[in-house]
Order: sequence, then structure tokens, then C-alpha cells
Amino acid sequence: MKIIDELNLVQEEITLLKKENLKKRNDIEELLLDHERQVDALLNDIISIVDVYEKAETKIREMELPEDDNIQRVIKRLLQPKRTALSVLSKHGVSQIDIIGKSLNEDLCTVTETEPDSEKENDIVLSIEKNGYKRGERLIRRAEVIIVRN
Repeated sequence: MKIIDELNLVQEEITLLKKENLKKRNDIEELLLDHERQVDALLNDIISIVDVYEKAETKIREMELPEDDNIQRVIKRLLQPKRTALSVLSKHGVSQIDIIGKSLNEDLCTVTETEPDSEKENDIVLSIEKNGYKRGERLIRRAEVIIVRN
């Protein structure tokens, strides 16, 4: 009887260790997910900075400034932080979603407007109002787009 009692105790101990192991794995997985969410939040903050510079760049282009070398150097310097931010994003595996001219993918895009275009099929992305971004296969931010609707 003594051996059977010892075997039962060992089995109980193994079962307890398995439960503890599973809990620790779940805890580690939750920590990793939390870390990924924090990284995504930081990347979204950097993307917000890029958005500000993209708006400024659009306004500058709309002003149709002369092609003067001094003006072009100033514009280049003004947009340097945008290039730096994009470089940081790229270093961390973040890229813009390439969707212009493609069929609408509602998992990646939010439609902000529609426009008719008889030469194109419905739901083709005409332009991007706000770029979307992915980190590897993970969506960081959906793109805001204008699509064809005839």
C-alpha cells in the first residue's frame, strides 16, 4: 500500500506542477500581448507625428511656392522629422498599407468618401485620406480612403 500511496502523491505533485506551468505560460503570454499593445500605442504616437508633417507637406504643395533653391532647402529641412519618423517606423517593421488602385479591403480600410468613375469598377481605392499602417502582418491603423462608387 505504501508504494501506491507514494505513486498517488507523485501523480498529484505532477498534476500540480502541470497546472502551475500552464498558469505561468498564460501569464507570460499575457505579458507579451500587453507589451505588443504598448509598442503599438507608441508606434501610433509616431504615426500621429507623421500625419502632422503630411498635412503640412500638403499645405506647402497647395501654396505652389516658386522652385527657388532656398525655399526648397527650407521645405526639405521642415520635412526631415517626417523622414526620421518614417525611418524609425521602418526599423520596427512598420510599413504603410499599399492599397491605391486595389479593391477595397474592409479589414484594412475605412471608407470616408465615394466618387463616381465610369472607367473603374466599384470599390476600387481612388485615394488615401489617411495612411494605414501594418507591423508585419499586424494592423496598427486602418487607412481612411476614397473609393469608386458608380
